[in-house]
Amino acid sequence: MISFFVINLILAWAIGRMMRKYQLRWWVSLIMPILFAVNVWLQYAPYNYWLVPIYLVVTWLVLLKD
Repeated sequence: MISFFVINLILAWAIGRMMRKYQLRWWVSLIMPILFAVNVWLQYAPYNYWLVPIYLVVTWLVLLKD
C-alpha cells in the first residue's frame, strides 16, 4: 500500500509540474485521477478511493506553486 501511495504522489507531482511548464488547461489535472478511480473500481478495494482527492490536491498544489 505504501508503494502504491508513493507512486501516485510522484505522478501527481509530475503532472502538476508538466501542467505549469507547458501551460496546460485545468481539466488535464482530472485525467489521471479519473483513470485512477476507474482502476481502483476494477482492481482494488473501495477504501482506496480516498486517494483520488489526495491525487487532485497534490497536483493542484504543485500547479499553484510559484
